[in-house]
Amino acid sequence: MNPFPEPPSEPPSEPASPEPPTTHLPSENEVTRQLLRWAIDRGWRCHRNHVGVYYTRDGRPQRINDPGMPDWLFLHPEHPPVWVEVKRPRERPRKIQREYMAVLQHRGFRVCWVSSVEELERNFAEWGLLS
Repeated sequence: MNPFPEPPSEPPSEPASPEPPTTHLPSENEVTRQLLRWAIDRGWRCHRNHVGVYYTRDGRPQRINDPGMPDWLFLHPEHPPVWVEVKRPRERPRKIQREYMAVLQHRGFRVCWVSSVEELERNFAEWGLLS
């Protein structure tokens, strides 16, 4: 008896399919940094709208701003204010955020949600806000 038997023959394997290239999608923080750099370089003051609940020292909850409020309010001395909701690429605003933005738009405010500087620039160009 052979102490080293032949391994069983296996059918030839299919060639491995190539892996799709991995694309780095920036985080919301990375997108935000790029947007702020772009806006500040053009004279905009960018105000962060914190939304949520915090607790006082004695444990009482305190709500900050309204649920759904856009992340940022951009202000410029020569242009109307712009509300900006920032999302990472391929993300969309939640329902409450879309509703809040619709109310702001209905009241005549400029509002957008963006995932890149190019999207922000496109909105500003459409509104005639590029100086």
